[in-house]
Amino acid sequence: MIDKEKILDTPDPVCGLKINPQKAKFSSKIGEQSYYFCSGECKKKFDLDPHKYSNSNEYPLDE
Repeated sequence: MIDKEKILDTPDPVCGLKINPQKAKFSSKIGEQSYYFCSGECKKKFDLDPHKYSNSNEYPLDE
């Protein structure tokens, strides 16, 4: 039997921990792409330097 919640898990772009977006307490959005985090600390690191953790060619940041 397939666990449907595990299919929805996505990696935290900072630490790599698998996060269920429906249960994530922390997130950021760049363009159309949403990023989910396991903690406020990971979100803070991402927000300080999103290009380091995101595919900036696919989701360019507004300057």
